[in-house]
Amino acid sequence: MELLAARLEAHFQASLRQAFLDWKSAPTPRAPSPLVVSFIPTPTYTLGKRQKSLREDQLFRLTRPLSVTLDDGTTRDFAPAVIETDRGGLTTYHGPGQVVLWSILDLRSPYYPHQTVRSYARLLEETTQAILASSSSPSGPGIPTYLSEEDPGVWTEGARAHGQERKIAAMGVHLRRHITGLGTALNVDVVVDGDERANPWA
Repeated sequence: MELLAARLEAHFQASLRQAFLDWKSAPTPRAPSPLVVSFIPTPTYTLGKRQKSLREDQLFRLTRPLSVTLDDGTTRDFAPAVIETDRGGLTTYHGPGQVVLWSILDLRSPYYPHQTVRSYARLLEETTQAILASSSSPSGPGIPTYLSEEDPGVWTEGARAHGQERKIAAMGVHLRRHITGLGTALNVDVVVDGDERANPWA
């Protein structure tokens, strides 16, 4: 079931991107408007381009039943999906407690300034920082964050103050003819202790 859900999400994004690609092949007076797709994922491990295949023992470890506490406090067992993606990087976990935001837009649109891959990735990071800074948390208003030049994503200042590194949002970008795919996975309410294989902060 989790594999089906993950594939449906990817297929949905691909069909939305195709509308932009079709427009580029046969432009009409009005280009497609930018879109943002948001969802809460079922447990899924996505493989980046740097890790397209797993050893049998790695695949076994990732697909073992995973017990996840849901928003209502109940616990549910999942069989995590493992899927290949077109983004860079290595394996990333997505699951309940996260919000995934996929932005679909043309980086060469006539309606707004053009972006490079690097500037677009930085825009995703800075937008995520702004959202977190304007939010509230149990410790007060706003969540202070920082960016790392070595590792993409958004990191929490509170953890760094205690000598730790904790990523609150992961980024994944894929372009096809300057049309964006993938986006941001924001950890909203994710357990950060226990089995590290299910810990997106690790």
